[in-house]
Amino acid sequence: MGLTVKQLSKVQKHPNFCWLRERADRGELLPAATVETKLRIAIDETFPKDGRATQEAIAQLAKSAGVDWGQFWKPETVATGTVAVSGATEIRGTDRLMAQAVRMAIGANVGRSAPGTSGINHIHVGGNAHKNLLFVAETGKLLGVVDFHMDGDMTGGQRNQVEKVGKRISEATSPVTVRGDTVS
Repeated sequence: MGLTVKQLSKVQKHPNFCWLRERADRGELLPAATVETKLRIAIDETFPKDGRATQEAIAQLAKSAGVDWGQFWKPETVATGTVAVSGATEIRGTDRLMAQAVRMAIGANVGRSAPGTSGINHIHVGGNAHKNLLFVAETGKLLGVVDFHMDGDMTGGQRNQVEKVGKRISEATSPVTVRGDTVS
């Protein structure tokens, strides 16, 4: 249940509401949890033990503060891991599909084993079986990319390329970070 006009007016004088209004006027983006917490406290302190801090009341107050309820800033997901030095250029750059594959491979035991290798998995970049990211299953160490379908019927040249990328398992590493669609 929402607040009446009189109740709304009363809560709008609370310091938490004023704080939110100031930030909204400056165009600051706030996490949804911060907005909800501030408004829940404002309602509870204005109407102690009244149970008026409902989602509807919070949404009503957020709207009156100028905060677009439901469209909040969320902290960017950042993933960090390691990549074999000679495989770094193969994965770095701005590519949504590569960023998704790297994020999934870092520190996760996902993907399928890479044919002809031991302890190495592969994951399809963007769901495309013709571009595969190879990584160490146990550690999430990224090794590099091969641009063909990996299966038991690979040509000799393709098997050599998988072997070449697989040998990076003992190579020195470089840090890798995924932010949004960028792998750096």
